[in-house]
Amino acid sequence: MALYQAALYGPNFLTTSAAAIYDSDNPTTSGTSQAANVTILKQIIVCNTDTSTRTFTLYIDTNSSADASDTVFSAVSLGAGETKIINTSIVLRAAQNHKVYALASVVSKVTMTLVGLEEY
Repeated sequence: MALYQAALYGPNFLTTSAAAIYDSDNPTTSGTSQAANVTILKQIIVCNTDTSTRTFTLYIDTNSSADASDTVFSAVSLGAGETKIINTSIVLRAAQNHKVYALASVVSKVTMTLVGLEEY
């Protein structure tokens, strides 16, 4: 099986409710019409576009809702105008229906971008 670089999500503004931003069981913008067997989340890029400090939270879940037990990053602070690039190697499996959820402390002020590798 081959690995393909993929823009998995964004950049898009986060909302204040935990919303699914990537579903390992659905195709992405990588140009294929099938779901990846395995996705490796390599980078999470988060940008606070506001003039005040804001936070974001990220979850990885295998059912239909994110809760505290799914938390990967909790209320991570971003200073005014700050961008954080987080390097990871988080494995997301379609067979386990992994989903990535995220939220921000204020709507339309924090953007998130996910990039990674997909195996077909």
